[in-house]
Formats: sequence, C-alpha cells, structure tokens
Amino acid sequence: MRKISAISVALALLVSHPASAESCWNKDALVAAQVRELHLMLMTVMLRCRAITPSIIASYDQFLSKQKRAISDAETRLMEHFGAGKTGAGRANFERFHTNIANFYGIGKTDQQSCTMFDVVAQELAKADATAATMAQIAGDMVPEPRIDGPKCVGGSSGRP
Repeated sequence: MRKISAISVALALLVSHPASAESCWNKDALVAAQVRELHLMLMTVMLRCRAITPSIIASYDQFLSKQKRAISDAETRLMEHFGAGKTGAGRANFERFHTNIANFYGIGKTDQQSCTMFDVVAQELAKADATAATMAQIAGDMVPEPRIDGPKCVGGSSGRP
C-alpha cells in the first residue's frame, strides 16, 4: 500500500508541472511572452521615467486601457503555457517569469531620450486604431527574443516539437 501511495504522489507531481523548461515554446506562447515582456518593460520604464517625462504616466494609462484585452489574452496564454493554476510549480514558474523580466527592465537606462522614446511607444499603442495585432507587431520589434527558459518549438502552435 505504501508503494502505491508513493507512486501516486510521484505521478501527481509529474502531472502538476506540465510546462517546465522541457516544454517548448510554440508560436502563440512566444508572441504572448513578447507582449507580456513589452507590457512589463513599459511599466518599469514608466515608473523610472515619471519624474523626467511626466506625460509618460498618462500615455501608459491610455496604453493599458486600449490594450487591456491583448495584455489579458497574453497573460492567459502564458498561464496555459506554464500550467499555472492558483498554486503549484506552474504558478511559481509563471511568477518567476514575470519577476525576472521586471527586475531586468527595472535597472534600465533612465534619461530624457529613452523616456521620450518609451512615451512615444506607449502613445502609439494607445491610438484608437491600435489593435492587438499592432501590439504583437511592436512587441515583436521591441522584444525579438523574449526572456524565456526552454526551447522553441520547431513549428506550429501545438506546443510540441
């Protein structure tokens, strides 16, 4: 009986961690990672630049309002990739992903030129005609290689190499 219990626990641990570093990043997950990384980049830049370029606060808030759906969809896709429920290893990996990105951009360059550039990016993403596709395109341009662990899938969006 003890052996069956130990095997059950081991199987439960394997099943509860579906998106470890061994799971590949398919195209949808990569785009979601780029969008999320751009969002976190803009957030940390806004916090660093608000004294240098006060208009960035309004630009960032407008960006959030306009791109709320794209940001939410990206977060949902990332949670699926990591297998992130409310607890467990998947959730921990999801949180670690966010923390690593925020920490990376939190120590970035803070000067008038970079603050103005990011203000313009936020304004562009807040425009009335800016769609989720616009967000994905700009995210792809600004984050060509998202800060991810694990291999990229060879093709498709199935999540399998």
